[in-house]
Amino acid sequence: MNISFNWLSEFLKIDLKIEEVSEILTDIGLEVEGIENYEQYKGGLVGLVVGEIVYCEQHPNADRLKLTKVNIGDENILQIVCGAPNVQLNQKVIVATVGTTLHPINNDKFKITKSKIRGEISQGMICAEDEIGIGNSHDGIVVLDSKIKIGTKVSEIYKNYSDKIFNIGLTPNRSDAMSHLGVARDLRAALMHKGFKLELITPSVSSFHVNSRTQKININIENIQSCRRFSGVCIDNIIVKESPIWLKNRLKSIGLSPLNNVVDVTNYVLHEIGQPLHAYDFDKITTKSINVKTLKQGTEFITLDGEVRKLLKTDLMICDSETPMCIAGVFGGKDHGITSETKSIFLEFRKLGSLGDVTAFTAGFILLSKAVKFPNFASSQAPLTAPHAVCPSTTTTFVPANLQANSILPKMSSFTKFPATLALKISPIPWSKIISEDTRESMQLKIVAKGY
Repeated sequence: MNISFNWLSEFLKIDLKIEEVSEILTDIGLEVEGIENYEQYKGGLVGLVVGEIVYCEQHPNADRLKLTKVNIGDENILQIVCGAPNVQLNQKVIVATVGTTLHPINNDKFKITKSKIRGEISQGMICAEDEIGIGNSHDGIVVLDSKIKIGTKVSEIYKNYSDKIFNIGLTPNRSDAMSHLGVARDLRAALMHKGFKLELITPSVSSFHVNSRTQKININIENIQSCRRFSGVCIDNIIVKESPIWLKNRLKSIGLSPLNNVVDVTNYVLHEIGQPLHAYDFDKITTKSINVKTLKQGTEFITLDGEVRKLLKTDLMICDSETPMCIAGVFGGKDHGITSETKSIFLEFRKLGSLGDVTAFTAGFILLSKAVKFPNFASSQAPLTAPHAVCPSTTTTFVPANLQANSILPKMSSFTKFPATLALKISPIPWSKIISEDTRESMQLKIVAKGY
């Protein structure tokens, strides 16, 4: 499990070296197996400087190349061969000097060397944004503001977000620590034991409020043992677009790929407070009636990756009346997913039952990291805090679940003690066929999978 030091520091204001924090986490059972560096721009834009093109003429031996001379300050004039269609005299540009290592967006890193191109010496490179990792465009070189001083380090123009990432080898019994809040809680306890006085700074909920109750969705839980609570909000006036840089950095730093602002915020909340969320396109829920149930063996379901899956009779499904929308805690459906055309969403927060009720449903490899997030350790009220963490500045409608009066936390069973990430291979195997045995001496979980 990856934990961001910067993210952790938002919960706890600690003045400790990264190595000291690592040692404490390991001492309290959250073993740090490694520490990695994360940079928004790989390489930190080292070796890149601002230059001004003081000479630009056609290359004598090539129709599509220009021969330029670039002033990078301190009376350094570099001759550089450039093939960009937009290169012109007097432009302020980004120059990679000889010896600089570049980290392109879609290619392997490479080192700039002095070379000859079609008979002319080239002493560096005038860069496009994808060649230095600051964007995806390769239409031409980056042209900077003419007011920027020659010789300025590019790292002073494009601020490079950096972070330290703990690789924690989480043991199966510690699903309460599968989030930054969970880790911060444990770290605070350890530090207070050492004499530190620390406040646990939790996410603010002041921005969240319900300003409409007009959107109606009926919720029916047919199998209360498999889904203890199901609730959500309807959010209108959504504009699906690229996430802001800070959010993309947070997700990328722990190994996730940003998709769009709606999907990204559900992943953000999951890894911040440990509450799984799922967003549906509200307008695609045609019956405005959600049933949490199982379906007939062999029912076909198209998941978000476009694959057609055949369900088992034990797969717990979130349905638009009888039409499946999502495999609970595992995989969303393509037909009700978020697209660029989405204007309203239904944001679901649920609490599943024990892992004994969850099924690995597909042939091949299926990743069940979501299905084991806080299966029985989280409070039954946890789903109610999730919309506060999202805090949309849009119209929201709260939709409570249909709960039975005696709905309480289930008794903890051995099925709750699975690793954060578990892959089952080839044969569809119900969780009921998986037997767990606690080994007290080694404090490890032995899993015997029958049916392979």
